[in-house]
Formats: sequence, structure tokens, C-alpha cells
Amino acid sequence: MSTDKDKSKIFYYRQTHKGKNYSTQDFWRPGDALKEEDEVLLREVKAFYQKNGFSPRKEDIKPQIVSKLKSRFRIWKNVILAAGLPELNSAEMQQKRKDAGEECSREAHSYEKRLNEKEMP
Repeated sequence: MSTDKDKSKIFYYRQTHKGKNYSTQDFWRPGDALKEEDEVLLREVKAFYQKNGFSPRKEDIKPQIVSKLKSRFRIWKNVILAAGLPELNSAEMQQKRKDAGEECSREAHSYEKRLNEKEMP
């Protein structure tokens, strides 16, 4: 049950933010068609998936791209859904991410080992 005080806060908010569109109508929702601009935004997310074999987390994508994606799709789950990628928390994606992390650490370890061997007299 809203009170007059709540309504006045909403009115004040709308008046102070004139010219800025805070409407939820601008956000993509599951089931909505993707616009051409959306496809451009999702290009890097899809490229990451193709390169690595698992769905990217926000941390895996450049911060400026993440902010643009979130301004259109609101939450990262919607970004993944719009891109048509598997869910981040699925068992398959978690295993692939873990395997990729182990592979990276093995490569780094072997690289360090080769460097140390070269330095030895």
C-alpha cells in the first residue's frame, strides 16, 4: 500500500531526472528479439566462448564492454541468454572453466621451468 509520501518521492525522482530515460522498456528481456546493435554488443562474448569453450564471466570481458552490455541487458545472466550460450553455473561450464584454469597454470609452470633451465650455468 503506497502512501502520499511514497508517491511524492516518485514524483520528485521523475522531476529531478528529466531527460534521462530510466524506463525498463529499454532493457532486453528473455524472449525479446535482438536488435542489430545487440548483436554488435554480444560479438565479444560469443568470440570468447568460441575461443575458450566456456561461457565468459563478467571478469573475462573488458570493463567498458561489460558496462555497455549491462546497460542493455541489465544482468549478466541475460547477456549469456541473449548470446545463446550455456549457463555459467551449469556443471559442464564449471568443469570446462576449471580445466582451462589448470591448463593455464601448467603452461605457466612449464614456461617458468624453461626460463630457470636457461639461467642455470
